[in-house]
Amino acid sequence: MGRTARDNRPNIKPVERIELSESALTLRLVLFVVIGLIGIGAFIYGFSALFSVDPGWRTISVASSELNVSSDFVLQYELGRGELSATAEYRELSNTYTELCEKAAMLFDIDNDYDEEVSLHYISSHPNETIEVDPCIYEMFEIMAEYDDRTIFMAPVYDLYDDIFFSSDDENAKSLDAHFSDEMANEIGEYLSFINDDEMISISLLGFNKLRLDVSNEYLAFAKENEIRSFLNPIYYRNAFILDFLADNLIAKGFDYGIITSTNGYSRILSRLDVPNGYVFYQRSGHDIYQALTIYLQDKSSVVFLHDFPLADSDKYLYYSYADGSAATPYLGEEGIYENAYSSLLSYGNKKAGELVIASGKAYAKRNCDLHDLLSLRDNGIYSLASGEDNTVYYSDKSLCFNNLYEDEKITFKLELLGK
Repeated sequence: MGRTARDNRPNIKPVERIELSESALTLRLVLFVVIGLIGIGAFIYGFSALFSVDPGWRTISVASSELNVSSDFVLQYELGRGELSATAEYRELSNTYTELCEKAAMLFDIDNDYDEEVSLHYISSHPNETIEVDPCIYEMFEIMAEYDDRTIFMAPVYDLYDDIFFSSDDENAKSLDAHFSDEMANEIGEYLSFINDDEMISISLLGFNKLRLDVSNEYLAFAKENEIRSFLNPIYYRNAFILDFLADNLIAKGFDYGIITSTNGYSRILSRLDVPNGYVFYQRSGHDIYQALTIYLQDKSSVVFLHDFPLADSDKYLYYSYADGSAATPYLGEEGIYENAYSSLLSYGNKKAGELVIASGKAYAKRNCDLHDLLSLRDNGIYSLASGEDNTVYYSDKSLCFNNLYEDEKITFKLELLGK
């Protein structure tokens, strides 16, 4: 007898179609639009909050993948003091700072030419030609002429012993160091016979940002024979003049509530600060580096710190430390070899960083310490702190404000005022 199949389908009620009134449809549409607008508004608020910037001090970043100098500098700025909101001001400042960092990289490049800017390399590779340059480059040569400074012409000498900073041991370093190698000293002496002769190489400042690198036929022939790649290199001056370029242009564009600092120890204040800014004076004792004291400055526009040890990873290849604690540095003296009258020299004043570093360099990059140099700097409106023997810190500013003078069970730093 056959079975009858059971119907397991659920008992579903027939769908009843209900006609909505036109007013109900309108209400649904309104609710949909309102909820959508609320969602969009919440998204916009969250998105803007994510990228909004609060007023106050902030480090300004560079938004660029192009060649630029931002890795050597830090710009700290107080946002919200102008007419713009902090967010709008940050965006505008970041864009402006990015453009300036890109331009500075081209202007101060000693290895490449560019269509957009006249670089130092272009000037060097076009001797005896009249060239119109950026005002910051022209001003740099004006300051060098004012101080009768020829460091920028030391480019070939610097290239000669640049490998010393990458030495693996003291023996290798000394073979490249004119302090120890007669062969290197003699070679440098041959180069200096051209570099220190105004008839062999000089800069003619022609006005209206036009100049000419004058190089004699004798020096041109020597350069070709010895494969000299560049006649010009500002060496340790470079970051100071870039600092001035960045600061002057930011101020000109209305951004004047900040501080720019280079990784090797130079600073420019964009305007008078509401509160003093602290600067650490580092001093070396043997192989150890100490924060000897902190000074506070409010109404000084520039600070320059010259030192015979690296301050940051970015400049560790500009120094070589020997086993006895002495160091090879980038500070070339008039004899074409590195000289350091002090382990540390910090200078400050109401001058641009470029002028400050040239004036201070003349007191620093020399064989013997002469404290009268620091008094001469003071007469020129430049105040200094300099490292001395027995952990002494000499200073020339009678109104110096400081604290945190270092002291522990092993070492004690002491201050001594010059020209009392």
